[in-house]
Amino acid sequence: MLIRNAHDFSVQELAVFQDAQLFLAGSMISDNAHPEDIEMTIKINIHTLSPSLFSRYLIISSAHDRLLLVSSLDFYFSINLPGLNDFISFFQYAGKKNGIVRNINIKDKRGIIEVTQWMHE
Repeated sequence: MLIRNAHDFSVQELAVFQDAQLFLAGSMISDNAHPEDIEMTIKINIHTLSPSLFSRYLIISSAHDRLLLVSSLDFYFSINLPGLNDFISFFQYAGKKNGIVRNINIKDKRGIIEVTQWMHE
């Protein structure tokens, strides 16, 4: 269900961001037997967005909580500017809790998946 929700959201809402890169992360792509959500981000260049795409960006950004509640999609935009939201790096951060559980260094990167096909269907 989570993969279907992520796919449908990508095709219906994110494909308009044609040059964006889509990434999936979190417990859905881990060894968690019962993931509750799927983390998603697309990397966009805010400077190249047309006014209509900027409006779409604002609408989708403001719907985060509803999207998580209704579809179990924890979606964020990664902005291609220094110092702004970089969820690609954030999703790769192992962290203290995860590091202890999996016996890995907290500075090691967790795996994420780049999905190209959904953005171009």
